[in-house]
Amino acid sequence: MLRTKAWSVAAVVAVWLLAAPAGASALDVDVTAPPYSATGNGTTNDRVAIQRAIDAVAAAGGGIVTLPAGKTFLSGSVKLGAGVRLRVNGTLKQSQVDAHYATTPTHGHLYPGGGGYPNGDLASMHNQPMVHAAHVGGVAVDGAGAIQLTRAATEGATIHLMGIGFYRVHDYELLNIDVLGGSSYALALYTTGNGLIDGTRLITTHSDPNPAGANTDGISIQNSQHVVVTDNYVRVGDDGIYVWSSYADPRGVASSWWSSAVPQATRDVEIARNDVRAERNPPNLCCSAISLIAWGGGAPDLRTVEISDIHVHDNQLAGGSAVRCWCRVPFGTGSRAQSPVKRVRIENNTYTWGQAPATALKAEVTDFSTDEPDLIRILNARTLHNGDFESTGDAWWTSAGPAGATRSSESVLTSPAAQARLGEAGGWVGYVNPAAGQTASLAQAFLPLMDGEVPVDVGGVVRHRFAADVVTDGTQARVVVRNRCTNAVIDDALVSNTAWSRVELAYRLPSAGCYSVKIGLESVGTDAGWAMIDDGAVVNDTVIDSASSQVTRTGSWSTYDEESDIGGTHLVGASAGANLSFPFNGSRIRIRGTRDTNLGKAGVYVDGTLRGTIDYYAATRADGAIVFDASGLGAGNHTLELRSTGTRNPASSNVYTVFDAAIATP
Repeated sequence: MLRTKAWSVAAVVAVWLLAAPAGASALDVDVTAPPYSATGNGTTNDRVAIQRAIDAVAAAGGGIVTLPAGKTFLSGSVKLGAGVRLRVNGTLKQSQVDAHYATTPTHGHLYPGGGGYPNGDLASMHNQPMVHAAHVGGVAVDGAGAIQLTRAATEGATIHLMGIGFYRVHDYELLNIDVLGGSSYALALYTTGNGLIDGTRLITTHSDPNPAGANTDGISIQNSQHVVVTDNYVRVGDDGIYVWSSYADPRGVASSWWSSAVPQATRDVEIARNDVRAERNPPNLCCSAISLIAWGGGAPDLRTVEISDIHVHDNQLAGGSAVRCWCRVPFGTGSRAQSPVKRVRIENNTYTWGQAPATALKAEVTDFSTDEPDLIRILNARTLHNGDFESTGDAWWTSAGPAGATRSSESVLTSPAAQARLGEAGGWVGYVNPAAGQTASLAQAFLPLMDGEVPVDVGGVVRHRFAADVVTDGTQARVVVRNRCTNAVIDDALVSNTAWSRVELAYRLPSAGCYSVKIGLESVGTDAGWAMIDDGAVVNDTVIDSASSQVTRTGSWSTYDEESDIGGTHLVGASAGANLSFPFNGSRIRIRGTRDTNLGKAGVYVDGTLRGTIDYYAATRADGAIVFDASGLGAGNHTLELRSTGTRNPASSNVYTVFDAAIATP
């Protein structure tokens, strides 16, 4: 479950202690004491002494390895064992000498040959982090001292390391430690679980010399679950804190200390009360305080790369944008969509930000909420995702109670009738299955409007529709559209059919306020029974207004104001030769105009073929009328032409023609 407040340090310490082997007696060793005898003089290589102490404590079943205050321990990378708490009260200083490392490191910012990453593979993705752990549990780094990362005299000679890097580590904490001077990520937590990062001070190098794209990030949380990030001070030259999912990232190859070849979902991350500033030198708010990175779209099972239950609150955030999504997958071949992202809350933060980059507009997050909609609404999904559930189950969907996605081969619905209906569906379906006294729902929330757009109902035609196949065991269920913000029902249909049936809702959005909707399937009452939903789809019609730049006019046209018009105006053609045209995408096109006693006729051509003639005459004036409707055009791009004929109904007094808008249906 998503937490409403951070874990207490005591609680996580308890989890860490429980992770130690049963019956183990914890050691507490000082690395300067025999038999380890680290010098702590800042010039002698102390890596071997520190690593021996760590290995001895791990072998004894866990405990504390202390680097005492007042001393500087020069070292290459060290690796934690299970149950080890590294307490840095002095300074753990990175060496720039190859011989001080257990594995010879790579020099320079970029990794030679790379791994296919278009912006250049990073050497720090391959060099083991300064403090490293992998495939272990119950590890920690704390203390009143610092991990000090360094540079060589030249960029080409520099060994770039991440400050702390964990891979497949569970039950861990990073408390009160400083990570200073890095020119790569300060903290990298890859495929981890049950972690606390609290009270750290992370300051990466963002002054010259700073190689282009040095990726001087703060906290990187990838493919990880149940992580709390609280009360940290972050000053970086790239993104401050980011939460991401990844699959087959080419930087995580055999020579790396991590991999995303077998990912896990990123879930249940709380980011609270942090002070984050992303800025380069000279002062330039280049980056984001908080980032989502959805780079797992190529995974065979999208549930394994889904990002969900992210709560960002009560932070001070400064950056080129407060929150953004890096959703374009920069590696791999062919089309790779972003990972599913759902249930993200961003609220009660203090922001300093610049213009959000255009790439953020491509972000899609379902069931998203924020108290800063003018800034962060760019992250809302614009339509329904995975409506047929074939993108591996309930990815993108949110369930409450006994609900989710299933298929015949792994079904939670075992009755013969349910199995028969699953066989007919031929794949994944969504379901609700409450027991007596329970309720259940399966829904997806999104924002169907683009920024600056307002809901429009056109001549009685509702622009928004939801359709899905539904079946039940005879118990009543509801297909419903709700207001995401108020939970009020906008439109619904009660169903109890025992054979698959198509249900369609034509729904109007509110005229003001929250336009976000939540669409799905719900149980009704508290009776036991199942219902399934499949092949859900949302259709949002496109309006081409008379004032649109897409509309090209020839001949004599005039513009008139009319309050009932879409956009408040319409066009009037005076005579034969008053023609207009525009492109549209869809299989159906409707023209909205006016009928009156003084109007004439016009021909309508689609892709150069006459599809019909409009007679605008009516004995009684009717504004906002649908004067033409053509369907079955074939999906795709078309061109419509409206040609005034200069002719009229014998009862009309003139030959004027009117165009208010057109409505294109996909």
